[in-house]
Amino acid sequence: MQRVLSEIENARVRNGVLVSGRRTLTSERLRTLVAHTLLDNGCFAHDIIISCGKDSANPHFAGAGALKADEPIVLDFAPQLLKERYFSDMTRTVVKVEGGVPLKVKEMFEAVLEAQRGALERIRAGVPCKEVHDAVCDFFEELGYGTLRKNAKTGFIHSTGHGVGIALHEPPTLGDNEYVLKKGNVVTVEPGLYEPEVGGVRLEDVVVVRQDGCENLTKFEKRLEL
Repeated sequence: MQRVLSEIENARVRNGVLVSGRRTLTSERLRTLVAHTLLDNGCFAHDIIISCGKDSANPHFAGAGALKADEPIVLDFAPQLLKERYFSDMTRTVVKVEGGVPLKVKEMFEAVLEAQRGALERIRAGVPCKEVHDAVCDFFEELGYGTLRKNAKTGFIHSTGHGVGIALHEPPTLGDNEYVLKKGNVVTVEPGLYEPEVGGVRLEDVVVVRQDGCENLTKFEKRLEL
């Protein structure tokens, strides 16, 4: 993630498009960088998402083409250790600033960051997954965003998180289910907002459920502006 952010931060802006060296900085170019970096560190790269602008409003789209200034760039990486076979998962959203971050993107980022904080505060052994997910939905709905709970097509349109271990997606799911979190469960916490005319914002950490809270294993910073 740091290598990718450095590439974006150090890129020049030409006609609104990011340029590194003599070449346009594209989603495909950065995915190759991620794949090589992970292999160099004993990992295989699964599901590398580097999606910019309106494309990022689709949470599962890998991204394509040139990256642009003043638009959200969603970076979602799911490496798997080649030897031990365990997965991790992390997402950050950034904007390479030239003219400025659109107000709507800034509002979305602040909402997602606060929603994640709220979810992290609720996670502990003995808490149902539904309680964590509903708290995130409640928060977004209070701000006027749609949610999957309301069958919305925009806004918060996926679960709050999923288990991660020897599979990238495994139980428990932080969603609309009655599973009670147990000490030692490892889950992602990844609220997001998606607006087709603006783009998407998602932040994702991996946490371990403890008896009296959770331990966040993802120490990487959450900074919108580059």
